[in-house]
Amino acid sequence: MLDPDYLRALDMGEARTVIAGRDAMLYALSIGLGADPIDPFDLCYTYERDLAVFPTMALVVMGAPHWLDDPRTGISWNHVVHGAEHLVVHRELPLDRPITARLHVAEIFDRDDKGALLVLERRLSDADGAPLATIRQQVLCRADGGFGGQRGSVARRPVPERAPDRVLDVALPGSAALLYRLNQDRNPLHVDPAYAAAAGFARPIMHGLGTFGFAVAALLRALGGGRVAETGVRFAGPVYPGETLALSVWDEPGGAAFRGMIETRGAIGLDDGFVHLA
Repeated sequence: MLDPDYLRALDMGEARTVIAGRDAMLYALSIGLGADPIDPFDLCYTYERDLAVFPTMALVVMGAPHWLDDPRTGISWNHVVHGAEHLVVHRELPLDRPITARLHVAEIFDRDDKGALLVLERRLSDADGAPLATIRQQVLCRADGGFGGQRGSVARRPVPERAPDRVLDVALPGSAALLYRLNQDRNPLHVDPAYAAAAGFARPIMHGLGTFGFAVAALLRALGGGRVAETGVRFAGPVYPGETLALSVWDEPGGAAFRGMIETRGAIGLDDGFVHLA
């Protein structure tokens, strides 16, 4: 059974890393940038000359929660899925300079037969301690409800009810998960057919953060670029490598809201999405 006291007391300390140019370019390629190898927007993130780090790379910097499979947590690891993600970008991630990450369990909700909801908060800072990004991640532990904890939920940010201003087709290659997992998320749910079947999926699913990255990259290109100040999304259902997202976009002051649907299945993959530009 999930142990909320252990999770609340868990001290994960600080972790340090450096983003090399190769890391930044690999991440960009793993979210579909570079599909047009001469597109100036894509080249900003895939070519070492004047290379920039795509903003959603903050989500994978020291981000894979490997500790979730520690038996002391009481979490049923093979029934864990990603629920939602929220990113605030304080400044652009630096290349070849130290980055410090600190993670803690911010909230734990008991949803009984719907499982448990963990809210994890991770803060990234530079070598001087200045904030780079703040990430809040919702993790659904689908088999771990009923531990006697507080019921609750996290506020949603629904997309507008009117018709979207545009729809973008965002194609995920069949190899998308195989490439994206090289960003240090080696969860077998995204590569192992038997493991995915045991978790209740028809085949390995795409990483939620990978699908999110594809969506933000397509949306930022459509908006003509700009610096992302804040973005977030709810993972409403599985998306499979090889599928195409119909990304509905609603223009908003300083950014846009979005929803990603897989029309061939009539299913919503991404919902409550938004991007705010600085």
